This record gives sequence, structure tokens and C-alpha cells, in this order.
Amino acid sequence: ALDSGTDYSVYALSVSGNDLYVGGEFETATNAGGMAVTVNRIAKWDGSDWETLGWGMNDVVRALAVSGSNVYVGGDFTMATNSGGMAVTVNRIAKWDGSDWETLGIGMNDVVRALVVSGSNVYAGGSFTTATNSGGIAVTANRAAEWNGSSWSALGSVGGDVYALAVSGSDVYAGGSFTYVVIGEGD
Repeated sequence: ALDSGTDYSVYALSVSGNDLYVGGEFETATNAGGMAVTVNRIAKWDGSDWETLGWGMNDVVRALAVSGSNVYVGGDFTMATNSGGMAVTVNRIAKWDGSDWETLGIGMNDVVRALVVSGSNVYAGGSFTTATNSGGIAVTANRAAEWNGSSWSALGSVGGDVYALAVSGSDVYAGGSFTYVVIGEGD
């Protein structure tokens, strides 16, 4: 049991070692003895207590993926707040490096609903149509995009929302409410 759990819905889970990361629309998680911890939509269960990741997000977390000490988070949010109270504009996708929130480029123009990591690549799916790199360079990325560690690129063009992603080797699989996928040359 995870003590008393959270106060609202959970939409995403990811495990790394003995740690369980939880995302959703909740604002608090309750430890043993009834101690409520303000977590703002993202928390880590370490096997005995709920912990915060900075001060959390300003809106719903819908997707999580963990790779090493990095936790990638997607959702409806536009801001993440570090432990010291410093707000970071993240536009629906962010990385927690164990101590601070970071942006991946400038982010997406709409909701991120699915994330998966393979090596140094992060794949995102959702309702977005644009992924913006640092410097404000927008890339048309119809509901699926790839972050290579420094920039976004389109991952084909999907004709509807992506809700699930999986990766095996160099193959990326997507599920959602779409009826077609257009793969560009070189994809």
C-alpha cells in the first residue's frame, strides 16, 4: 500500500529501481500518520514516503518516462517550479534531472499524452502539432515528435491524437484515436 495515496486522479506511472513516479491532477499525497505532502501533480514514492519533485507542475501530468536519473514528464502544464521556487516555462514537456526542472527546447503547442525513452532519444505523442526548439524554431510535428537530446524533429504525421507509445530497437509504435499515419522520406 502507498499509505493514503493522492487527493485526485493519477494518469501516469513509471518505475525506476525501487522508486515509483506518479503523475496526474492531484495536489497532495499523504504519508503514514496522515502527513499530507504538497506535490502539485507529480510525486515519487520511495517505498516508504511520498517525495516532491521541486514544487511540481501548474497543470495536469499525463505521461511519464524514466531513464537513469532523468524523469521526463508530459501533460497540460506550461510551468514547472524548482525546489527554490524558481518557475521554469516548459510548455507541456519537461525533464527532472534529480534536482531541477529543465525544458526540452521550448516545448509543444498542445497536450503531451505519451512518452517513451530509448537511449538518448525521447519520443512524445499527444494532441500537439508543433514542437519548438531553442531559439524559437518551430517544427511541424503532427502529434508525434522525437527529441535527440538537443532538438525536436517530426516523427511522421499522425491523423489524430496519440495516447500510447512503445519502442523496440529503431521501431516506434503508436496507439491512439487516429486512422492514418504518414511517414516522410527518411522516417
